[in-house]
Order: sequence, then structure tokens, then C-alpha cells
Amino acid sequence: MSYHETLTPPIGVVRYTIPADTSLVSTLRKRFIDSISNGELNDSDLAQWTLVFSELVFNAIFHGAKNNPDHSINVEWSITQNSIILGALDPGQGPADEALKSPSLPSDPTAESGRGLFILHDFADELRHSRGTHGFFLEVVKYYPSQGLPLPGNPEIDSVIDELSSCYESLSVFHRLTENLIESGNLRDFIGSSLDEFLSLHPLDTIFFLGSSTLPERVREALNKANWFLDQEDADPTLRTLGTLTRETVWENFEDLTRQNITFKSLSSVGAGCVFPIVAGGIHFGALIALRKHSISSVQRRSLGTLRTLADLCGIACANTHLSNIRDESQKDLRELEIAVDIQKALLPIIPPPKSDR
Repeated sequence: MSYHETLTPPIGVVRYTIPADTSLVSTLRKRFIDSISNGELNDSDLAQWTLVFSELVFNAIFHGAKNNPDHSINVEWSITQNSIILGALDPGQGPADEALKSPSLPSDPTAESGRGLFILHDFADELRHSRGTHGFFLEVVKYYPSQGLPLPGNPEIDSVIDELSSCYESLSVFHRLTENLIESGNLRDFIGSSLDEFLSLHPLDTIFFLGSSTLPERVREALNKANWFLDQEDADPTLRTLGTLTRETVWENFEDLTRQNITFKSLSSVGAGCVFPIVAGGIHFGALIALRKHSISSVQRRSLGTLRTLADLCGIACANTHLSNIRDESQKDLRELEIAVDIQKALLPIIPPPKSDR
């Protein structure tokens, strides 16, 4: 497994497997320091942990794995509310028990090695070790009883939580917008208030409804005077083409569009954007288009789910207006037919047939 990949850990524990290569230590050390630097540790504490991490992992590489990149070592750390625990597993058998209990400094003060175990022992509140078929495991435990330490981030858990937060936000917006859809007197009021609510939560440079060439006339008339509505006939060629897209499209920059086989030179000055087709009842009403000068950050990406929900509800609202128009026209035709029947009956009354014994 690459050192960039995280082993599947239980909550609160982070584990990495890396080749016994000293060039990889700095990257892993930075991740460790980043994970413990969000609490109340001061610069001196962090400097000590930087040294301890280096000594522990370099010892595992040099003495346990014999500096052989074909071997690998495991590095793990965990944080509780009052302690930090750092451990390393290497394929060797480790130093003698006596050296672990009472390590000493080298007799030659100019020696380049021999101080690692002493530094670990002097720093740790507990120095735990074990030997087994998998090799030698050494663990450094440091207690911080008066400090509330943050639990370490878990990439898998963080991803799930972020996804749940995004889903909750979209669901919350869905409920609010469906209430607006029921209460709004007309289509334009609903879409206008919905766009205002979205922009209050997720500011963008511009967002608008671009009608398609198949937009029903009744819907066009309802939206035509809104400042966020753009008719196909009034749009420039680039926006007109965006409005014809029938698939969701998101881009961070102009190169992103090119990679998606969408080449709109007039969008080269726009940093980022997205297009969400508005389709319902088999009718393509247009697209909800958002454009911004800067790229879409990870936080702003969460707004895409909300925008997707908004596009779906806009489609439902447009379809409802269109079907209401069809229903009104049908009712009008039916009423005219009833009037015609009444007139015909008045002019040409129907004479009942003569009675017969047979």
C-alpha cells in the first residue's frame, strides 16, 4: 500500500504503511504534527513531538528494516482527551529489554547515532513495546491531563459526515422550497424567492434561469419579466449552447470545460460555473446556470447538491404551470362544447319518439 493511502482505522486511530525509505518520513511527520496542532499544545510541545516522531520512525527504518525499501514499516497515532500515543512497527526484533528500561547516551558525544532510544524514554510518560511474528512494536505515550485534546481526523469518517451534512442541507432546502411552491401565487414568485434564498446561503457572482427553445409559451410569459430569466432569443451563442445541455455540467476553469469536450471561448474569462438542466414531465424547460469568477472550493461544492434540488423543483413548478394551462384550455373547450350543445337544443329541440304498444 502506498504511504499516501490510509489503512482502514477504528475511530480515533490513524495508521500508515510506508516503505523503509527515509525520504518519506517528512511527509508523514507533517501529517502527524498537523493532527496534534489543533489543540492547546504550544510550540515547545510540537517541537518535542517532531523530534520524537523522527527518532521513532528513523529507528524503525534503520534498525528494524535495515534501511531496505523492500521492507515496510507501520506508523500509527491516536489522540484521546488527555493523551497522545505514537507507535511504529518494524520487521526487526528491537533492542534488548535492558536497553529499553534504562537507555543511555553514547560515550562519544560526537557520535552521529545512539541517542534515539534515550530521547524517547526521557520524553515519554510510558514507553510500551512488544515482539511478535510481525516484528517489533514500540509505542510512545504522553499524557496531558489538564488539556482537552481534539480527537484526530479520520478521512473515512470525515467524508461520511461531510456527505451527510450535504444531504441534510439539500433535504432542508427541499422542505423549505416545497412549502414555497405550495404557498406561492405564481411560478415567477416561487423561482424568484427560491433563488434569493439560495444566494443568501451560497453567494455567487451570478445565477439565472435560461429558457430552452422548447419552453412552453405560457411558462415563457410567466417568467419573461424576471431579471433572473434569460430567453433563448436574447442569449448570446455561448449561453444559448449552455442552455441546450441535458446533462449536469460543473467546471473549475476553462481547461475543465475543454476536458469535458465543451469549448466555449467566451467563457474563458469565467473562473468556474455549473449547469443544471431543468427537465420535468418529458419537457426540457431550460437550465439553471451559475457562474463565478473564482474556482469552486470544497465548501462551495456542497452547494451543488442544493442547486440540484432547486433545479428539480423549478422543473416541477414549470411542469405544473404548463399542465395547468393545458387543463384550463381543456376546461375552456369543454365549456364551449356545452354551450354549443345548449344552443343546438334550443334551436332544434329533440322530439320524443311516439309511444307504441310494441
